[in-house]
Amino acid sequence: MDLPRLPGDRADHVRQLTRQLAKPLLARLRTQPPPVEEIISGGLARLRETLDAYRNGAPIDETTAIQLAWDLHILRIRDEAWLSAAAEPITMTGLLGDLAVHLDRPFLIPVSLLWALAVWRQGDSRSAYKVLTSVLAVSPFNTMAHLIATAIRLGVPAKEMADRLPTPAALEAEMGPPEPAWLLPLTTMLSLYLRAADN
Repeated sequence: MDLPRLPGDRADHVRQLTRQLAKPLLARLRTQPPPVEEIISGGLARLRETLDAYRNGAPIDETTAIQLAWDLHILRIRDEAWLSAAAEPITMTGLLGDLAVHLDRPFLIPVSLLWALAVWRQGDSRSAYKVLTSVLAVSPFNTMAHLIATAIRLGVPAKEMADRLPTPAALEAEMGPPEPAWLLPLTTMLSLYLRAADN
């Protein structure tokens, strides 16, 4: 999977739906204090339910795809998705590939990084490295992209990295209760996206 470009009519539809969904979410994110626990618990539930449905052959609808891509901008949710990509790389490769065709390009980076991890975990370091190169062309200071790309260049087995990842329970204990700061990357991303759409 490279960073896909949707055809014109499809891209217009995706942008329209994305803006429609983004406005009420951004309003919630900007409330003081923001509903941190509600947003993060909802995102984790969406990730788990989507993964479970995909295992059973259910397709991803457009709205869930867009919302899940936003969820992956939140550290706690993204980290759990990393665990899933390492533990179930075949399932996550398919899920993330299907997810990407429903997204406007600004929201593809976390999805693409997870896809690269999943295919690397399956032994396809060449495809993973190609995607990472595309990610770094758009986001040159992305720490995780640099980390995985360096590991691939050095020949580090993906299994070695996967074996060092914590369990979801350990991850939750380590990160502690949700904090408002966890929502800042998503808030910033949606703000910039809607501002650009209005210009």
